Amino acid sequence: DPQRRATALKFSLYFQDKTELDFFLNQTVLALEFDAAGSVLTGGGTFKYGLHLIIPKAQIKVAPNPKGGANDALTMDFDCIVLNDGTNPIAILHTFSSKTGYLA
Repeated sequence: DPQRRATALKFSLYFQDKTELDFFLNQTVLALEFDAAGSVLTGGGTFKYGLHLIIPKAQIKVAPNPKGGANDALTMDFDCIVLNDGTNPIAILHTFSSKTGYLA
């Protein structure tokens, strides 16, 4: 009995100013990219362990409330709807490690 697949995205961000925050709060549809990098791969030159996640189209579900006091850093938790942009997959993930291949 197949069911429709659902995709969700939750993350927390730190902001230095309100410019990027306003894109999320104004319900602007955005493409999101997340990079996580570790140490340099042995014999890999400038390549590092890590991942690169691309969400071509996403929009927040509910406007979040900022965390922190008046003089604290501005952080917010986001709960997003992942949308289909009609061209790309809904998520693209590239991972980097020292292993040359994996069994499927």
